Amino acid sequence: MTIFTPTYNRGYILEKLYRSLQRQTIFDFEWLVINDGSTDNTDDLFNQWLMEDNKFPIRYYKQTNKGLMVGFNRGVELAKGIYLSKIDSDDYVSNDCVEYLLKWLDTIKDNKVVYAVGGMRGTVGGIPLKGEGEWPLIDKKTGYLDIYDYERKQYNLDADMTEAWNVSVLRNFPFPVFEGEFFAPEAIVFNAVAVAGHKIRWFPKIICICEYQNDGLTKNDVLMQKRNPLGFSMAWKYKLKQKISFKSKMFCLAQSGALALYSGKPKYIWIDNDHKFLSTILLPVSYLIFLRRRKQFENCIYSELMNPKNTIS
Repeated sequence: MTIFTPTYNRGYILEKLYRSLQRQTIFDFEWLVINDGSTDNTDDLFNQWLMEDNKFPIRYYKQTNKGLMVGFNRGVELAKGIYLSKIDSDDYVSNDCVEYLLKWLDTIKDNKVVYAVGGMRGTVGGIPLKGEGEWPLIDKKTGYLDIYDYERKQYNLDADMTEAWNVSVLRNFPFPVFEGEFFAPEAIVFNAVAVAGHKIRWFPKIICICEYQNDGLTKNDVLMQKRNPLGFSMAWKYKLKQKISFKSKMFCLAQSGALALYSGKPKYIWIDNDHKFLSTILLPVSYLIFLRRRKQFENCIYSELMNPKNTIS
């Protein structure tokens, strides 16, 4: 299995993850790290860690700052494991994380539909990331739940989770890359995988401890939309590939159109769009949303000063 960590200027916290990997009960994994152009001491740390007597291989790569989409695609291509689990640089894992992932993966080895397994992210105190008592609605008889990624919300699985995906499947669904943009919601890829007929098997156990940082993506969602409007525009369009109501389709198309307008590249309204005519009719609505978005994005000045670069960490 491949544990994949993309990182940007996280030298101050990466050691937590590294030491947690050293404490694993099973070492049948590699740690693949892509440094997305960090300017801090990340290189120095890995020069030191690569010399230590670890029970797992570390593969460390550095690239110029290119962002999530390029970094994730590269991680999937470089992975040597049959399965890949992405652990963010501001997280660390429980001592039995790999053990449980491998045990869960063993339950799907002959499954033609389920391509991944997932556990939970939580706090240091053992509370689910979504909040105290917010456990997923898992089948008590089997102890797990097989669903499509876009069904997660109805089973209380809509918070960030920790998955291990089949690499051969992921390689068929690379992130789209937009010039000048560094981020796009991961739902673009995983919704597409689900629509193609692949499910995930979920288990109600916390295996990853999450400590969101002030410089992270989760705490800067509006800022990320401002900087990467085409990525978020496509995320709205990908929701249309699910079975949703006509009203929801109109909402998604209007939101997608508004962000394409904000990007200054309105032609993307009709690219990779199975509802071009409806998008055209909704242009006045998209324009009104664009005006509201533009005003909203103007209030991101402080956040931009605190986060001068796009990251993939």
